[in-house]
Amino acid sequence: MTPERLTKIRDLSTLLAVVIGVLILSTYRYEYSLNPDESQTYDSNIGVIQNRIIFGLGCVQAFSSFLLVVGFLVNNANLIVQLGWRERVSTNEIEMVIEKRQLQALRESQFSELQVADLDVKQLRLILQIEGPFSPVFFNEATGMTTYGGASIKFEYYWVSLTFLISNGQFIFNVMYFVFSIQGLLQSPVFYSFHLLDVINRFRALQNVIKSVTLNAN
Repeated sequence: MTPERLTKIRDLSTLLAVVIGVLILSTYRYEYSLNPDESQTYDSNIGVIQNRIIFGLGCVQAFSSFLLVVGFLVNNANLIVQLGWRERVSTNEIEMVIEKRQLQALRESQFSELQVADLDVKQLRLILQIEGPFSPVFFNEATGMTTYGGASIKFEYYWVSLTFLISNGQFIFNVMYFVFSIQGLLQSPVFYSFHLLDVINRFRALQNVIKSVTLNAN
């Protein structure tokens, strides 16, 4: 899925969000009824035809939102994970001075290059923390593949990689975008109002307006 296609899908999704928002604003009504105790109960109401239109547009909106999440993962997941590991390794190189010396001592005690099969879990975790998954220790030249030597090390690698991904702001926004699409279909069309935030997210002039209101000049 190319970035150009994702941009078109995002344009469609934003347009649908605006159309749904206009329909909601123009048709949403509050009606009240009297209870036996003379209290009033307020219920929200949208016309049947308008509600069907919103539901149909919402289905397309949900599908396009799902495609945005998938496209983002396809195009950016590897890059986000690699950048995350490089930042983690850079930080650990500064903070884990003692562990770096232990790893250096381990290398000096060997007569050949370190091999995954010759190391225990503690030593493999040490290499993963200090050198990351890019360490030549984990690369098997015979198979051309990366191996971590055990299920626990592999789990740690994937778990840490997942934390890099789910802490990415754009990924969180795309997931929330999709979640609110589903909420709009299953619960209330009011949830589609969240998608109008993407209009602000896409236009720098609107972002500057929001910043001028929310940021402290001092």
